[in-house]
Amino acid sequence: DQPKVGEWIPCSERLPEKDMWCLATFESGNVDKIQYLVTNNWGWNGEMGDNRVIAWMPLPAPYKKGSDVDVSDKQGFV
Repeated sequence: DQPKVGEWIPCSERLPEKDMWCLATFESGNVDKIQYLVTNNWGWNGEMGDNRVIAWMPLPAPYKKGSDVDVSDKQGFV
């Protein structure tokens, strides 16, 4: 069963595939892009300190010009 973009997966239930980039939620509540390494550790280019990754989700596909995303509805944006 493949994880879905936009759905948080608790680390206690499942970890990402090795060498996968994903979004991660830390115990502090921060969210950042991070890689799950082939060594079964989280890789990150910033200071994690004592923050533990508690949940993750796959990254969305990158934006492509001409995709069928409707950006005409700007409700909620300033």
